Amino acid sequence: MREDIQIYIRQCPVCQKSSETQSTVAVEPYTVSVRNRMERLSIDSLVGFPEDNFWNNSVIVIIDCFTRFTALDPQRNNSAMGAARELLYMSISGIVGTYGPNRYLWYTGRNTF
Repeated sequence: MREDIQIYIRQCPVCQKSSETQSTVAVEPYTVSVRNRMERLSIDSLVGFPEDNFWNNSVIVIIDCFTRFTALDPQRNNSAMGAARELLYMSISGIVGTYGPNRYLWYTGRNTF
């Protein structure tokens, strides 16, 4: 029971915020704020899903950093070609026609794209 309580305290968000010992995280400060819609698109992928009936096992995620508009596209493989196809679909489907083209494309820096 003592171990269960320790696990609960470690996972409790209120306990973590009110703890006197603050963990230090060494990250570079950055911001994703922008002033206009479609100025910056963030792109990433989610992998590791079981295959569906169409052999898709990953998802390409594209988010407009201003409006938080999110586009999800199932993919058969996690590739740059799939991400490019989704960006092309966004431009053809009227999203770019309605909101304008994006200025920047931001990604996680992994070697996927």
